[in-house]
Amino acid sequence: MHDLNLFLFCKILYRLSCAAIQSKLYIVVNLGEVEYCDFNTDSSCPSDDGYHYNTNVVFDRNGAIVSRYRKFHLYFEPQFNYPTLEYSTFNTDFGVEFGLFTCFDIIFAHPAVELVVNLGIHNFAFPTAWIDELPFLTAIQSQALWAQSNQVNLLASGYHQPDRGSMGSGIYSGDEGALNYVFDASSGTKLVTSLVPITSYHTTSYFKRFQQPTQSASQDPPLEPYHMWLREDLTNCSYKPIDPYLNHEFLCHENSFCCNIEYSLNSTSYSGHLKLLVFDGRRTVAAKRDWFEWQVCAILHCLNDTLESCTESSPESSNHPKFNFIKIQAQPLKVEYGDEETSAAQPGMSLLDTKFRLIPQSQFKILRWRDSTTGNMNAEAETTSTSEISHFQVKTVALIQKVYGGRL
Repeated sequence: MHDLNLFLFCKILYRLSCAAIQSKLYIVVNLGEVEYCDFNTDSSCPSDDGYHYNTNVVFDRNGAIVSRYRKFHLYFEPQFNYPTLEYSTFNTDFGVEFGLFTCFDIIFAHPAVELVVNLGIHNFAFPTAWIDELPFLTAIQSQALWAQSNQVNLLASGYHQPDRGSMGSGIYSGDEGALNYVFDASSGTKLVTSLVPITSYHTTSYFKRFQQPTQSASQDPPLEPYHMWLREDLTNCSYKPIDPYLNHEFLCHENSFCCNIEYSLNSTSYSGHLKLLVFDGRRTVAAKRDWFEWQVCAILHCLNDTLESCTESSPESSNHPKFNFIKIQAQPLKVEYGDEETSAAQPGMSLLDTKFRLIPQSQFKILRWRDSTTGNMNAEAETTSTSEISHFQVKTVALIQKVYGGRL
């Protein structure tokens, strides 16, 4: 039986190797891996005589396997074993070193953020079968937020099975956000391409030459109704209604983390339900087996007065909010990696319109500063002078500081 499985596995690798040679491309593929063992020499060897891993395998243009990464953080994957933590990268003939991690790993510091902080990696290949969650963690929101908060390029390839909540792929680059992406239940398998800078984007104006337009508010039809969503439990958050005529609101969570917003709605006739939501604390995931902490200042479009309705999709309606201007201030921030000069784990934006398209990260400028009196780190996100935020019907505008977690 071992010989048959090994033959089939080798046949798959052979075909992928040939595909890399024929296409003259680097290929990163996610697959199941078996590492056979013998209980006589390994007391931890599973009863089926093999360790099973969720593995990324990398082929170069010559068809050679040049790297491998075994997913460290499993999400309801009882068929796989937990591996030893590894930090995997691969070099290319165009001068870029890529880091590897997979799906649920994006929630945690190890290995993803550590590749940025300790190894200086700024380009990543990321296979995923993400399950979309409203209002902050659809696949494309999570991908764009991670690329921005870590100031990196992220090439994300998402599994497309919308009836189980999985879809969304994209190419993201720091504060520029999505260079190109797809998030459409009817798209099926689709190739996403973009020109991406090979230098650290924040040190040059390289993007001005290579940036491709993101999907505008007039593109992509609304999602088909069979797309399944998870809905975040917001009951531990502080919140208050946003008065469309007041133009400013202030709210703290447990008197320790505070958000101040200033805004101008495009129309004074808006009569929907906007909420300011604030949270600072631990959130459990994967049936409360794992956790992370985050600080959230968010403007949410909700269907009615209830907090639960903020996690629902919005029906077609003309009564969706459009803003001329938004400023969000958050204080104090938790700093996990070093000081304020550390490039990784910075605050970022989670942005979505009511048709579940990304509002480009480039619509906002994020500033951080240390209060000279308190010594606290603060952050501010404000629409830029050239912002076209008024073109978007807002579902979620959130400034988020991520504090990475681990297993409970």
